[in-house]
Amino acid sequence: MKLFISYAHEQRPIAEEINASLAALGFDVFFDKTGLKTGRGYDGIIKTALEDSDILVFLISPESVSPGSYTMTELGIRQRKYSNPSGTVLPVMVKATLPKKVAPYLRAVTILYPQGNVAAEVSAAVQELSPTSSADAASGSSAHYIGTTEVLHRERIAAYRPLWELTRVLPKWPKAENVQYGDLHNLSEALRDWYFVGGGGLFLSRNAHSAYAAIQNALTAILTENPSGSILADHYDAVRELCSALRTCLAADIGARD
Repeated sequence: MKLFISYAHEQRPIAEEINASLAALGFDVFFDKTGLKTGRGYDGIIKTALEDSDILVFLISPESVSPGSYTMTELGIRQRKYSNPSGTVLPVMVKATLPKKVAPYLRAVTILYPQGNVAAEVSAAVQELSPTSSADAASGSSAHYIGTTEVLHRERIAAYRPLWELTRVLPKWPKAENVQYGDLHNLSEALRDWYFVGGGGLFLSRNAHSAYAAIQNALTAILTENPSGSILADHYDAVRELCSALRTCLAADIGARD
């Protein structure tokens, strides 16, 4: 199985770890200079490797999605060859990046938000995409899913209830007035406490976990610049939409029965 890793040079150390992990599993990985031979045209080799790879692993960061970057050129080559990214593209959030800055082609599939060792989680995700994988990607199950008994289902509902309330802090209409960037910081801390201190993260399904991670990623991207005062409308809407997406996942989980 052929893989191509696309990344900005600022994330090279992470990319190297991912490359080593995937290569150790027996995957044929194209990783820039390790896949190049002296005397051959760089651009032509890149294009061929992108078009021939079974999976594109794209490391998302503000640098990699910047207009004019070579990574965006690589993504364009891939998209022209494969208009549907499902099953062939694995976007990995390696540095907090606002969703609106991520190309729609990448957002069309589930973005991986590593919570632990990035290389290990990418390798596991690639194995799930492999045709030989026994994992049922369509099931929505994950390591975070906790059982199917009625007792555990009630525990999930109890865990979700405070998370649901936290995500209602930015209503669509009428909009909350005078929301400060400090409030977004408090929201991020409250979400983190719910996940780790309260142990609520153990009850998240795969889809809900991705939605939760997307909120934290957006909050981190917004707060990295240390803004102050009332939040901008774009930031308000970005976080509100992600919170709404998470509540949709929570509602689906609570209503689901195996």
